Amino acid sequence: MTKPNYLSAADVLHGWRDDVLSGKPPTFYPIGEGALSRIEIGPGLVTLLGGAPGAGKTAFVMQAVVDALRLTPTLRAVVCNIEMPPAVLLDRQLARLSGVDLTTIRYRRLTEEHAERIDAGLNTLDELADRLAFVRPPFDLANIAAVADEFDAGLIVLDYIQRIQPPGEHGDKRGSVDATMSHLRAFADASVA
Repeated sequence: MTKPNYLSAADVLHGWRDDVLSGKPPTFYPIGEGALSRIEIGPGLVTLLGGAPGAGKTAFVMQAVVDALRLTPTLRAVVCNIEMPPAVLLDRQLARLSGVDLTTIRYRRLTEEHAERIDAGLNTLDELADRLAFVRPPFDLANIAAVADEFDAGLIVLDYIQRIQPPGEHGDKRGSVDATMSHLRAFADASVA
């Protein structure tokens, strides 16, 4: 028989009340201005993005990570991308930051006319490079947690969740994703200061 695992409101109320009355807002990592400033990314939160294949989820998430690192100099982030190596992810960010076409960067067709913009983009990436890590295989939650702990990451990106294996056996993809989400909630709960 499974032992029930819960907290009553009475168990939480005192600490929560003190937190509310402290006047100290939760920590959020800004990822941009305007509409982007309304997206809450921070300790204790699990943010899930979805969309059709090719809709730009990876591009958006990497933009958000790079901008969060730029805007929060103490932040450290870990990215676990199953389908793209770090160099490809960085090519995309260099294109965005430099304004030089991705195809030109990807196929290494840079000329002197690109030099100033490429240098500016590379300098931006260089400023945050020691605070960004990429997970290497195995792409499972145990390895991701170990990397995040070792790197002291305040932000963990999983791209994409359906392919990241949680501990244990699960009958189907839905069960595997459910288990992964349960583990991610536990990761987030552990990060709350």
